[in-house]
Amino acid sequence: MSSSCAAPEPDAAWRILTTLLVGLAAGGLFTLLHSPLPWMLGPLLVTATLNVGFDRRLGLPMPLRSAGQWAIGTAVGLYFSLEVLRELLHLWPWLLIAVAFSLAISAAGGALLSRLSGVDRATGFFSVAIGGAVEMTNQAERSGARVDRVAAAQSLRVVIVVVGLPYVFFMSGAHGSDPDTHLLGAAALGVDAGRLLLMLAATVPSGLLLQALRVPNAWTLGPLAAVAAMAVAGVPLSALPPVVVGAGQLLLGCALGGRFSPDFLRAAPRFMACVSVTSLLIVAVCALFAGLVASATGASWPTMILATAPGGIAEMSLTAKLLHLGVPVVAAFQLVRLIALVLLAGPAYRLYGRRIQARGGP
Repeated sequence: MSSSCAAPEPDAAWRILTTLLVGLAAGGLFTLLHSPLPWMLGPLLVTATLNVGFDRRLGLPMPLRSAGQWAIGTAVGLYFSLEVLRELLHLWPWLLIAVAFSLAISAAGGALLSRLSGVDRATGFFSVAIGGAVEMTNQAERSGARVDRVAAAQSLRVVIVVVGLPYVFFMSGAHGSDPDTHLLGAAALGVDAGRLLLMLAATVPSGLLLQALRVPNAWTLGPLAAVAAMAVAGVPLSALPPVVVGAGQLLLGCALGGRFSPDFLRAAPRFMACVSVTSLLIVAVCALFAGLVASATGASWPTMILATAPGGIAEMSLTAKLLHLGVPVVAAFQLVRLIALVLLAGPAYRLYGRRIQARGGP
């Protein structure tokens, strides 16, 4: 019995090694092709394609995905400073408005998806709810939704946003247009080994703590919060070596691509097609809302598109970093929305359901 339990270990190790080698090759290829975010998008697209089209079953275990999130969270935290914090405090009304908008667009998108695909109300709502993918799947299960379809829809939406927005910005030339790119905080510093060790000593326990508390995206939010707090307090910090940020992109891309399997699209092709249409409509409406916020606050439209886009905090912040947009603004909006949606998605769905029933809906 013990030998049968140990047997999968070499296969798992080979799967991890193969995934990393494929990711390295894909990142190098996308770099040669001058793709935006080559070390995240290359591994993501190639890994997903091999999984769906050729049954390769590539992917990474959670610890390696967490390592990628740690790198991105730490890099984003370096963009904060006391001056940046003061700038963000002026945006707090719009942070709350963005949360209300996210709840409204989740309800509207869920209703549209249910109508187009024929799924039940709970499955439609949580499939498009703009919160953490894992947490939305968990809440979907508690609400009686089809968990498999919610998980698939959340993964597909994130990939559409993560892949689509960088290419849209790349082709439109929206690069470094934010007026606050001079507020770089500790991110403008050089690499210092001693300070890196100090940051490691602060960020790893913070990630472990949030993981123990079951906080979504613990290894992004924990290091981000720890480094941001140190930067705001004036603690001398170090920039992350570029290879660490690149490795974080690689691990994150491979992990996202690993969510896809051969039966991903075959299981419910009509539903997945409807998810794609609904996701694109939500992205378009979010972009219009971003334009409103940008005109009211003076921030650049590309920055606010990333800040309000229905993607993940790590992916959207990384996109802002590599395009030299307003990283702290993007991180702040994404963070507040994530926390709010985790807390409010369940009550919002119940309120949404009561309103539908009051109108005589199913």
